[in-house]
Amino acid sequence: MNKPDTTNATTATNATHATTADTATSAKIATNVLSANVRSDGSLLGSIPAGATSSRSSQGDYRVGFGRSIAGCTIAASLADVQVHVGMIGVGVIDANTLQVWTVNYANSFTDLGFYIQAICPAS
Repeated sequence: MNKPDTTNATTATNATHATTADTATSAKIATNVLSANVRSDGSLLGSIPAGATSSRSSQGDYRVGFGRSIAGCTIAASLADVQVHVGMIGVGVIDANTLQVWTVNYANSFTDLGFYIQAICPAS
């Protein structure tokens, strides 16, 4: 008695899974994670989601807004220019929608440095 050929059955199962995998391109970005990449001049290089704002108020002093409340969010920031400069970054809250960011050099003097900032907010 001949053994049944299962090659086509395995191939058919894999083809079904491959078709399902095509839908991965429609995955949504979490709406409770906000981020921005800010240049040293205060201009916004990019944000997730789109629509964040940034500006430089004075040497090493920036404002970042995400267009929504950041109350209750966990905030994290890091310098983007660390390859060129040694420095530190600090973050404060101006109001429910706006963060203040300070960047300083190794001598603790306000210095314009690019940075990344992220807010992870409670899921709604």
